[in-house]
Amino acid sequence: MQLRRRFSAGDAPELRRYLLVATPRAMERESVGLSQFRAFAADAVRTMGNPVEPPDLRGYLDGIPVGRTVLLRELQHTPVIVQLLAASRLPPRTESEPEYLLYTHTLMLLRGKALQVSVYTRFATAADRDWLLGLTQRWTGEIQRLNGR
Repeated sequence: MQLRRRFSAGDAPELRRYLLVATPRAMERESVGLSQFRAFAADAVRTMGNPVEPPDLRGYLDGIPVGRTVLLRELQHTPVIVQLLAASRLPPRTESEPEYLLYTHTLMLLRGKALQVSVYTRFATAADRDWLLGLTQRWTGEIQRLNGR
């Protein structure tokens, strides 16, 4: 109830973790073939740049501009699913604490439709990363299982 009240008043809700499932707008009305999906997924990966795996993620994110997204690694790559792990430094709410966003972006081809599943969390500890990776695997696995019939 408080979230709805804050949102209605124009305040930004304090979303620490969330999940978004969508169909790419350009592909929402048409049936998507394997070659079209592969081109779409390859373009999405290419626009993210080369993966970086810094030993100190927070230190690395402190050195990049606020809002810039970096691809950390490709989690999965098959003909019908591409899953990426990325991060960004957020504008700080207070001067003392920097904030970071960690997220997965999954592109899936299901029954002739392209689907995007994105899971986000504010990143503070390894537990946030573990939650993110676990939830991503659980959701994408369930979507595949339910649509495999």
